[in-house]
This record gives sequence, structure tokens and C-alpha cells, in this order.
Amino acid sequence: LLDRPDMEGVERLSLVGGSLGGLYVRYAAALLFGDRLDTSDAAAAGSGGEHSQAVRKYSRRVPARVRPHALLTLASPAAGTLRGAQSTMEWLAIQTVGRAIAELHLADSADFPLLGVLARDPFAAALALFPVRIAYAPLLDDGIVSHEAAALLCPPPSDEEVRAAAQADRVVVTTAETTTPLNPGSLVADHHGISALVTLRSVGIRVVHVRMEHRALATLYPRAPDGAPNPATVEVAHHVLSNLLSDEIRSLDVAAPRFPRGVE
Repeated sequence: LLDRPDMEGVERLSLVGGSLGGLYVRYAAALLFGDRLDTSDAAAAGSGGEHSQAVRKYSRRVPARVRPHALLTLASPAAGTLRGAQSTMEWLAIQTVGRAIAELHLADSADFPLLGVLARDPFAAALALFPVRIAYAPLLDDGIVSHEAAALLCPPPSDEEVRAAAQADRVVVTTAETTTPLNPGSLVADHHGISALVTLRSVGIRVVHVRMEHRALATLYPRAPDGAPNPATVEVAHHVLSNLLSDEIRSLDVAAPRFPRGVE
């Protein structure tokens, strides 16, 4: 696509993934920019099993003029389910549904589970090439992707901050950096999950806490059930787009559009 004549003016590339797509774009980052990593990163890739071999084999050379800009994930399970002991239902799901479920439970490999590998080089090094790295985390739990998993265990905002955002009709509550201490809460992850989180957080990812559930945040569907514009997704979409724009445009600090309740 970037080699097409009509794309000659493209100089930046951003990747955005919702839910499971957030893991896809982190994998794709290494495939797209693997040739730009230091040789030391490539050497470290030897511990990644088949996935690191895939980067070396299938890496695509992005034109030199194109530089990575932003990598954004929306309600993405950064380190899987982060649960401890596997329930019978989870075991059955892994056996019957297939590899994707096993990968989300870090049960696809004893030595090189995919999500553990994604947190190491060359995938972590490729992620670090993007100067803008943001994870949007849903504060409302719909039972699919928890806030803890999407926020890389960053502490959630306080109750006072959430109430203040609700009173102001805002869904974007606060932002935090992954330099804050781990907040395991009631979750218990195996050693692969904890290792993945620690390594991934060391890259430095800004976490945006959003007063939405996984489904709405991952899809940013623009309409409410009654067909009216959904102010929540409009606000988050504006936030996402502002991080994809150039620094010059973002410096204008354009306010997010507001839709008064009951007015289309």
C-alpha cells in the first residue's frame, strides 16, 4: 500500500487496534519495522520461539520516508486474562475453541506464550519506535476485558475523579503513566503474565481511563441504541484522533465536540 504512487506523500504511520486488535497491531509493528531495530534487539529475539522467527522471516520493509508515529489500543487485553487457577470452563474453552483462547490465558506454550513474547524484543523494541503509545482502558466491566488487563495494572482513578467526570458529562476520566506502581488488586497472574506486564510497562505507555465498557470502547460505535449520536464515543474518538494528528495541530488544543442531551 505504501509503495503505491498515490501514497508518496505519506510520511507517518499509526496503528490503532480495538480489543484483540490491540494485540494484532503490536505484532504488526515488529513485522513492519523489524528492519529498523538495533542488532542487539535482533539478538534478544532469539528467545521468542516461532514468533520471533516470524518477524525475521516475514518482516516487511516500510519505505524509509515513513516513520512510526502512534500505536493506540482500545480496551485491549495487554497481558491476557491475568487470572490465576484455570477453571473447568476455561479449560474446556481452550480445548474446544482453539489457540486464541489459549493465548489469552497464556496457556499456548509453557516456554514461549505469545503474550509473554509480545512483551519482549523484538516486539517491545518495535513498540518503543512509536513516540505516541497509549492504552485506553474501560472502567466499566462487561466481563470480557477488565480494566486491570487493559490498563496494564495501572491504578484506576479515585471515586472522586470518576464522580467529577460523570457530573461534567465526560467519559475520559484521567490519564496515567506506566511508571506508576503495579496494582495487582484481586488478580493473580502466573509468572509469564507478571513478566509480560513488567517488561511492557518499562517501554512506557500512557494509560487513559475511560468511563465505558469494553464493547463500546473497542468499537467506538457512533450511535446510541435509540439511534441518536453517542456523546461518549464522540468524545473518545476525538481524543484518539487528536493523538494521531501532528504535534502542530494538536498544539491548537481544539475542544472536544459536545452534544447536549436530547439534541442531535
